[in-house]
Amino acid sequence: MMKKNVLVSAAVLALGVGSMFLTGFDSAATVDDVIANYTEASSNVDGLSAAADIDMKMTLGIAYEDAGASMNLDMSFDGTMDIKCIKDPLTVGVAADFNVSAMGEEMKMNLQTYMVPGDDGAWDAFTYVDDGTGGVWEYEAVPAEQMEELQKLMEEAQLDPGKLPIEYTMSDEPTDVNGSACYHLATSITYDVLKPFMEEAMAAASTEDQDETTMAIAESMLSGMVFNMEMDVDAESYLPLKATLNMDGSDFSEFSQMMGFAFATTDEDGNDVIPEATLEIPTMVMNFTYDYSAPSEILVPAEALEAKENPGTSQDLDDIEAIAEDTLAELESDAE
Repeated sequence: MMKKNVLVSAAVLALGVGSMFLTGFDSAATVDDVIANYTEASSNVDGLSAAADIDMKMTLGIAYEDAGASMNLDMSFDGTMDIKCIKDPLTVGVAADFNVSAMGEEMKMNLQTYMVPGDDGAWDAFTYVDDGTGGVWEYEAVPAEQMEELQKLMEEAQLDPGKLPIEYTMSDEPTDVNGSACYHLATSITYDVLKPFMEEAMAAASTEDQDETTMAIAESMLSGMVFNMEMDVDAESYLPLKATLNMDGSDFSEFSQMMGFAFATTDEDGNDVIPEATLEIPTMVMNFTYDYSAPSEILVPAEALEAKENPGTSQDLDDIEAIAEDTLAELESDAE
């Protein structure tokens, strides 16, 4: 089973409304000017705190044509995330609370992730997941050379958006974010733009076999998706203060096909029966706000540290995989 290193990177996007009379806004500035200043300002950030809220609603239709059976699964997902990050040495803390509703069942989830410098140049990654029935802390050591590669990729992708093959548009008038005048930028990103960076990141974090498998899955899931992003960049500091992301205009047909395989079953003769699946996501919105007062330190909870000192107390990855397989089996059974 593939191990996943925990890395956090925040998107920089947002929507706002403002006035021409706000100070600090240069009406003669171009998109290139703002992106260039944003790139320089971002490179000097020592740390940040970010808050995010997420709202997603989706319907998955499953139809077994030969059997004349079909069903619709309505699902919703909403929650909040608090992110803290120190640049040098890279230290990250994330706390998230999510509400998940599917097939008439509701579940509350709490997730926590910490990545902090460890021993001998390595990093310590701690992860906690509680699905409402109790959770356990997981620990994983991330080698220094792996972290160096990942940090390099993060810097290239995040701190110089001017290098990305993306076209931005900018509003003529400023937006107002808590009294600060901002430049309002917008863009749309497709999987073709993201693919090269994903390939590099996976090459740094995975083995060759894992890399190929993960990329194949990612391409199936993301090939038709569109990420519409907007951000408000402070006219004084040139740092994003608010951001938003939605997926309006995305084509989920490839992802739907993959979901059909997940609900495959067999007929009385032992033949595979793969249903037709259709996925609709009418709502998928993420909003972010940023604070660039770097946290002085990020403290790992004592319970998480115990997972490093006593690894036998944490849940084995094989156990987690078994739980996931059992959950999928239950969904397939309900579909039949």
